[in-house]
Amino acid sequence: MEALALFWTLLLVLSTVCPVLHTDAEETRTYQQVGHGYGESLIGDDLSARTVFNMSDFDQNSLLTEDEFKRVFRNFDNNSDNHVTTREFLDHWQHKDLGTLDKGLQLFMNLDVNKDWVIDMDRDMMYIFLWFDVNRDSQVTESEFVTIWIKMYS
Repeated sequence: MEALALFWTLLLVLSTVCPVLHTDAEETRTYQQVGHGYGESLIGDDLSARTVFNMSDFDQNSLLTEDEFKRVFRNFDNNSDNHVTTREFLDHWQHKDLGTLDKGLQLFMNLDVNKDWVIDMDRDMMYIFLWFDVNRDSQVTESEFVTIWIKMYS
């Protein structure tokens, strides 16, 4: 649930930089890097996940911070009230052509930590970030991000 919330945040970043997000099976291939801090091997590689990660990495240091996640979130918050409703999320999802509405709704529902149909900057973002920050070092590596992304859609 928390991983999906973080994923949503990263999609926000991607939506501002990359017009189309693909998750086709052809884009998934064996990932060369193994492990991400907790002794788990990565379960695969996903080009879309790496694209979202790179677009979300505003300072281009190959790490995502909680602030970078929040920056993505703000792109979906049309009225700047620190709450992203289902409608705001899906409108932005469609406007940026990030995928099907079904995929967008699936993502939103997984990111909505308390299942109140709103993603809240104060309540939900911390959990979303922690879900992606597998080793709890206050930053998300590309390896961590790709692993959680793939798990969200498994």
